Amino acid sequence: MNWHIASVSFGADSLGMLIGLIERRLPLDEVLFYDAGMEFETTYRMRDRMLPLLRREGILYTELRPRREFLYMMLEKPVNGKNGFHYG
Repeated sequence: MNWHIASVSFGADSLGMLIGLIERRLPLDEVLFYDAGMEFETTYRMRDRMLPLLRREGILYTELRPRREFLYMMLEKPVNGKNGFHYG
């Protein structure tokens, strides 16, 4: 059995792709959304508007999140340099 998955950011391009797949009745079993926690509010609103349609169409929705917050990983996480020097 083939499982058809679309990774969707709910930005303009991926939202257009998702709507096109649904309108054309192309195979789609699951939508994945990776939420880094730093998305624009519009992204979350578009996701929330699409969830009822996905449910009606029988498309599984999966939301992934990082184990550590984005800002910690980018700005606070200690980093060791090439020579063992500790940054942060």
